[in-house]
Amino acid sequence: MTRPHPADAGLRAVARIREVRERDGRLELGEATQAQARAAATLDDLERRLAAPVPVDGGAGGFAVARTALLGLHEPLTLARADLRDAEARSLDALARWQSARSRLAAVEGLLQRRAEYRAEEARRAETRELDDIAGRLHEAARRVAHDRHDTRDTHDTRDTRDTRDTRDEEATA
Repeated sequence: MTRPHPADAGLRAVARIREVRERDGRLELGEATQAQARAAATLDDLERRLAAPVPVDGGAGGFAVARTALLGLHEPLTLARADLRDAEARSLDALARWQSARSRLAAVEGLLQRRAEYRAEEARRAETRELDDIAGRLHEAARRVAHDRHDTRDTHDTRDTRDTRDTRDEEATA
C-alpha cells in the first residue's frame, strides 16, 4: 500500500473504526452461526429419538411406558424448534449487521483509494508539466546556441569573403 497522506488522517481513523466494527460483526456472525448449528443438531437428535421405534412389552404397562417416553420428548422438541428459530433469526440479524459493516468499510476504503489515485495522477501531471518545461527550456537553449553558431559562421564567412576580395584586389593591382 502507498504511504498514507496526512490529509487522510481523519478518514483513516474512520476506516480503523469501520474495520473494528466489521471484525466484530464477523465474529458475531460466526458465533450466531455456531449457535444455529448447535440448535439444529439438538433438534435433529430429538427428532431421531422420536422417530426411533420404542420397544413395547406386550401389555398395557409397556404401552404406558412407551407413551410416557414419547410424551417426554414433546416439550424438549417444542423448545428445540423454538431455539432453532431464535438462532436462525439471530444469524440473519448478525449477517445483516456484518454486511452493513462490511459495506461501510468498503466505502471508506474505496474513498481512500480514490483519493490516493487522484493524488498519484496529480503528481504524474505535475511531473509531466515539469518535464515539459525542462524540455522546452533545453530546446530554447539549444536553439539559441544553434542560432549563435549560425551568426558566428555568417560573421566568419563575411570576413573570409572580404579577405578573399582583398586578396583578389591586391593580385589585380599587382
